[in-house]
Amino acid sequence: MLLAILFFAPLKVLAIPLDLVIDVKSKFSDGCLSIENLAELAQHRGIHGLVIADHERVSLEYGFPPVEHLLKKKESGPSILENSASTYLAEIRQVNKEFPKVLVIPGVESAPFYYWTGSPFNDNLVAHNWDKHLLVVGFNAPHEYEQLPTLNSNASWTYASHFYWPFFAYVGGGVFFLVLYYRKNRPGLSMTAAVLMGVLAFNVHPLRSSPFDAYHGDAGVAPYQQTIDYATQRGALVFWNHLESPDANGDRTAGSMQLTTPLHPEDMLLTSNYTGFQALDDQPVPASKPGGQWDQVLLQYLDGERSHPVWGYGANDYHCEDQEGHKLGAVRTVAQVKTKDTESVLQALRLGQMYAVTQPENSSRLALDAFLVADGTRGRQVGAGGTLISGDFPEISMAIRSTGGKETTARIVILRSGVVAKRETVSLPYQGKWRDLDVNLNEPVYYRLIIETEEGGRLLSNPVFVKFQSEPATVSEVVEVPASKDASSRLKFPVEPTPPTLKKPTTSASSTPIAPQSPTVPEQAAEVQKPAMKTPEVKAPESPQVASPSAPAESASQTKTVLTRLKVLTIRTGPGAKFPVVMKSKRDEPLQLVRETEVILNGKPWVVVRKGDKEGYVWSGFLKDAG
Repeated sequence: MLLAILFFAPLKVLAIPLDLVIDVKSKFSDGCLSIENLAELAQHRGIHGLVIADHERVSLEYGFPPVEHLLKKKESGPSILENSASTYLAEIRQVNKEFPKVLVIPGVESAPFYYWTGSPFNDNLVAHNWDKHLLVVGFNAPHEYEQLPTLNSNASWTYASHFYWPFFAYVGGGVFFLVLYYRKNRPGLSMTAAVLMGVLAFNVHPLRSSPFDAYHGDAGVAPYQQTIDYATQRGALVFWNHLESPDANGDRTAGSMQLTTPLHPEDMLLTSNYTGFQALDDQPVPASKPGGQWDQVLLQYLDGERSHPVWGYGANDYHCEDQEGHKLGAVRTVAQVKTKDTESVLQALRLGQMYAVTQPENSSRLALDAFLVADGTRGRQVGAGGTLISGDFPEISMAIRSTGGKETTARIVILRSGVVAKRETVSLPYQGKWRDLDVNLNEPVYYRLIIETEEGGRLLSNPVFVKFQSEPATVSEVVEVPASKDASSRLKFPVEPTPPTLKKPTTSASSTPIAPQSPTVPEQAAEVQKPAMKTPEVKAPESPQVASPSAPAESASQTKTVLTRLKVLTIRTGPGAKFPVVMKSKRDEPLQLVRETEVILNGKPWVVVRKGDKEGYVWSGFLKDAG
């Protein structure tokens, strides 16, 4: 690693790579080990830090109307709030004193919402979306955990105004019948009615932990956005957890209750102001593949539709050793920190100064010692999470090795704004540079890496952004993500294009051809390339053109009305974010659905809609029926 630092010098600050294991459960919720035992195991395996992510509240309740808050069927389990948030934080502080080599950081996995369908009397009662989880890191006070806006949690005045009217209506009814009782006007009936009003008033008391309930269908992403806003306004970090993990979603049971949660990567596009998402699991995460949801969100940032980027991290999802094949440390997040303390780690996670990596073997994993993008004419360079202001073609430098010193090969994929710009198979350790001579200097771009080994190791970097201008300018080392963000800066018009199909790159006669390889499917390299310092001149893939499938327009009598799900929806001239904007639509604004196309994204088609005398394309996941 020292050679890599010297090779890519000068650097302003020598960062310390810190091996973190994020999303670890302890006995405070559904884990098998105490926090002390987890720290001891982490120290034995050379892990520098743990982010504990116990559940804040495990409580499923089905209430029987009209007194659903009083007469309930309930399933619950151990959680931070059940075992005391104060005790949880105190134990973490104690473990940090006992194990100074392992930094333990408190976090919480929150399930903000679920909703019921079916009936317990028909044996078809199902709780939907219980396993949609957000990881929140950075709360230091017990009341911050206790006031998380989730169903069935602690009493709160925050949302009382949502429930004043039914509460005071029943209270008023109770007072009315008590007056009749004291006036001897049918006293038996009046007292019965007064008691009934009192019961109903208590049932709808306004001190709720969430403005939502589980009995009026799917609330969309609103409950999750509310939790994101609650956490970020208090300086915490929020990550979408296991959006596409088959182990953490799907159908299962909780006691006598049935649960179902679909894969939900589109929630990355429908929510805003969160810090990042689980980009790496034991298995590849489709959202982090080239052109997936991660790239769509990053493109929204480049287009000015988001206030800050979204970072990727690796989640261990650890409960018990060898449970479902999980081992502590099998998936890691390596943060580049200045000092080994909680504040430096949180800052690195906030600014995207980390990479995600799997460790299939106890003693060996991929290590990204350097990933820099430089402007050679001005001598400036930045790393992951940073923004380079450049006036020239960017030069990408990297240093990769195996931590166990094992000689192996690795496949490197460099993505430019979601499209594969270069593929290469190298032997490790590897140091090299590549200058992107085919980038368009008229628009901002970002670069990120996907690295794989034959043994199944996988590494994902976070992006480096490049903005081009001809005049001399300063360089931004990091993309600053606000610690507290108001809900008014939410995503304005997210659109998710179909991932483009690349043509085979053409090379000049003097350059070495690079055979196309899949960045996600391992294949035996026919020939291992030696590390080379020479800059290859590789033609970038041509910009793909998505042909709009021809289909006869339906008559006006066949069209139906749909509504916009987003605050502001961008409608384009073709099925993809790279097509020009033709018009915009506000939330719940009616549109005429003209026809479906054959372009499918996440199982849902792009459609043609009409607004006034204009037509355009939009992904149907951003629309809902007018009812």
